[in-house]
Amino acid sequence: FARDARCRSVSVPILRTGRVEKQGGVGVWEVQRRDSCRAGDVSPVYSTEANGIKFARGGFTCLTVRPVELRDFPTHIVARKSSGINSLGDLNGRNLAVGTGDSPQAYILPFQHLTSQKVDLGSLHVTRFDKDMGKHGDTALGEIDVINSLLKGEADAGFVSELMWSRAINAGEVNSGDGEELVILPNGPAPFDHCQFDALPTLPKDAREAFSKALFAMSWDNSDHRKVMQMEGLRKEWRQPREQGYNAMREAIKGEPNEAFPRPLHEENRHPFKTLTFS
Repeated sequence: FARDARCRSVSVPILRTGRVEKQGGVGVWEVQRRDSCRAGDVSPVYSTEANGIKFARGGFTCLTVRPVELRDFPTHIVARKSSGINSLGDLNGRNLAVGTGDSPQAYILPFQHLTSQKVDLGSLHVTRFDKDMGKHGDTALGEIDVINSLLKGEADAGFVSELMWSRAINAGEVNSGDGEELVILPNGPAPFDHCQFDALPTLPKDAREAFSKALFAMSWDNSDHRKVMQMEGLRKEWRQPREQGYNAMREAIKGEPNEAFPRPLHEENRHPFKTLTFS
């Protein structure tokens, strides 16, 4: 993603607004950001959970802040009410709409959960909406397509984060009488933590402390602070990070190499499903 979240009271560069460049059709902003941080050009950086784990492998240290709203981040497995799907076991053999292939909430963790619940992935017909690949989680566009596919009756079930589900409900886009009625299936994936700041171990202690102090001092009541908080979806405050919130993602990507352009989890001719279609 691209953020312009400079903290003017501290002379520490956080992120510079940039653009997603494409390499082989994949957005590489986060990878470039990680390489830039390794080179010492930018520190600290705001990382999604997948990159935060890879940063730690490379010797980075987790800084002391995380958005409170992104703790215990829920994601759902949603089904059309008319599909007759009432439990995870009912998904076998059905059409599933999913988000971007590197999205924790709309792809990686839900599939990990279905595997743990003995759902037969080999029976599923999966349609994947690859939007904003390379952002490692900041990929809500794919979830919007999942919801639209369900509303049109094109898919039987799909993966949608609580953030995007609530947005659709509040906007009257879901269960308002227009399109298929959707329901959240019970026994969905466990909540996880989403995003953190990471820094090189060489970041001076005084800069680290000043950075953390400035973020913890941010207030929703301050209009300038609010603009920055709104960009990340914050409504409350920043909180201390906690490693246990990353356990599910750490397990999911433990076999992925710590390199700039790892192979996608699943590809057109390398996947566990009955069919995999890209949209």
